[in-house]
Amino acid sequence: MRFKKAAAAILSISLLLGATGCDKLGSKKDTEKIKTLIEDYGDALKSEDAVVELTDWKKSNEQRGLVQLYLDNEYYTNGYGETGAKIFKYIISTIDIKYKEDDIEIEKDKASVKIKYELVDWEQVLGGTYSDYGYLLSKIKACDDTMTVKAKISFERVDGEWKITKLSNFEELFSFILALPFGEIGPVDPTPTPTVAPTEPDPIETDPTGITPTGTNFPDEYSYAIEACLWELDYYDEAIKYVEKTFDTPTVGIYDIDGDGIPELYYLTEDKAGFSAKLCICYYNEYAGEMIEAITVPGIIYQAASGGLYIIYVTDKELIVCCSGGEDVDWHITSDIYDFNWNLKAHYERRVIYDYDPNTDYESYTYEYYKDNKPVSASEYSLFFDDVIRRTTYVIAENYSPTVSDNEYQLNFKPEINMMYYKDAVSYLNTLSH
Repeated sequence: MRFKKAAAAILSISLLLGATGCDKLGSKKDTEKIKTLIEDYGDALKSEDAVVELTDWKKSNEQRGLVQLYLDNEYYTNGYGETGAKIFKYIISTIDIKYKEDDIEIEKDKASVKIKYELVDWEQVLGGTYSDYGYLLSKIKACDDTMTVKAKISFERVDGEWKITKLSNFEELFSFILALPFGEIGPVDPTPTPTVAPTEPDPIETDPTGITPTGTNFPDEYSYAIEACLWELDYYDEAIKYVEKTFDTPTVGIYDIDGDGIPELYYLTEDKAGFSAKLCICYYNEYAGEMIEAITVPGIIYQAASGGLYIIYVTDKELIVCCSGGEDVDWHITSDIYDFNWNLKAHYERRVIYDYDPNTDYESYTYEYYKDNKPVSASEYSLFFDDVIRRTTYVIAENYSPTVSDNEYQLNFKPEINMMYYKDAVSYLNTLSH
């Protein structure tokens, strides 16, 4: 009944506006043209970057670059191998656009429509790590379940022809590209089974520093570094224990970050009178004979909103400190990239801005990307982190697990060095000092 009333209301408005010479909802001819454009857009999704031909985007348009990246078969082949590319091409081929004709809103030379993308429920299959992409492809083709992504398409009449001007939630639609690691996999096993953990030995049960004193060229320096770690922890013990009690979290990590055979010490300590905690990363200086604070991250966790989330990981040549927080309507994720001389090489940030219209029950997300506080394209941002995360050797600290829509999602399947509570860290360091 509500639908009939709405249709009657729309009809009456259309007649009224027609009588005054203002066709707010547009002519039947315009509606048919937009319906055809939506159909062409749905077909273009399955033919790489043909979408751009349906738009008014200039070469510098950020969304143009994003669409071309996501629909570039060469990108998938180079990044994931031939079989990995087939997985993504199949997922794209399942995308179907659903909408109601009554939801097409036309006002003069502008129009919009709320849509739903329906596609294969890839999250059921890609939510783990596998040894064979061929097996994954067969599994996802056998999946009969679907998932839905709500979105909105905006249009504009350009030189008498309707063109697409904006596609909302396009990144969410293509978030499956973050669900697999770069590089061709397998076949390794004719009947592979998914795994959810690396085959690496548990580093906490062996040596959380990642090294052994006898394996380093500096056995004396190693011993001195361990003693310096104990001294550092003893000096800040009250502030570290306060963080443990306040935030109920492990606070101490020990790991050879720069690969020189000598462990670094990192810990959470009280910051700003107990309302937040800061992260300190220290290295051993043989001339000073003590731990030197190299990096400080104030307010890495705090008593507000979601409490501050972080994940810290190491590649063959970089240390990345990733922090996120903010409000639900304006969420930000920052990543500071350090070299192994503890110099800040780059600062990346992405913002996720949420908007909800209660009148239309329409949700939208806007994404913004920055490098060193200057805007960059989504593709530039994503390609950088695809490479960095592919080369990640260990996650050395974290208090959350990224979701499939995050650039950091693949870190869930990397080897992890867990942080320890103060008491356990001191006990472990004492075993190393003897």
